[in-house]
Amino acid sequence: MTVMAQGYSINIGLNSVDPKHYAGWDGQLQACEADAEDMISIANAQGFSRVRPFLTKDATRAKVLAELGEAASVLQAGDLLLFTYSGHGGQLPDMNGDEDDGLDETWCLYDGELVDDSRVTGQAWLPQDGLGRGGLAGRWGSSRRACGSSCSPTAATAAR
Repeated sequence: MTVMAQGYSINIGLNSVDPKHYAGWDGQLQACEADAEDMISIANAQGFSRVRPFLTKDATRAKVLAELGEAASVLQAGDLLLFTYSGHGGQLPDMNGDEDDGLDETWCLYDGELVDDSRVTGQAWLPQDGLGRGGLAGRWGSSRRACGSSCSPTAATAAR
């Protein structure tokens, strides 16, 4: 019996962040939710079996981490993970000495930054050399510093 590969899509779009977690900064953007909705449409059109949207207030660290953990638990070799992020990104001082430039990259989620040195249930998911620049490894962290601007969808094939 041949088992078909599954498609799993996690699509994040933040038009703002919670100012309580960013020293009063709201990070207003205009089209990041629309970017995520476009990626959701593509995943649905391609027959992905799981499509998980996270728009602005739903794009919290806990929810995104939980969904990445779920993806790590169900995806098998040969499955496809389409992970897209549209919103602000930032940089923080390197937390563990693994960055040549001395800076960790972050995604600005609704309730705080998610650092690129990040892991989900032992599975590596985020690029170790900067979000959106390839390579998968890390450990989760957070900060409350205002982010800079970045909109960058990425896709990766799951491999265990």
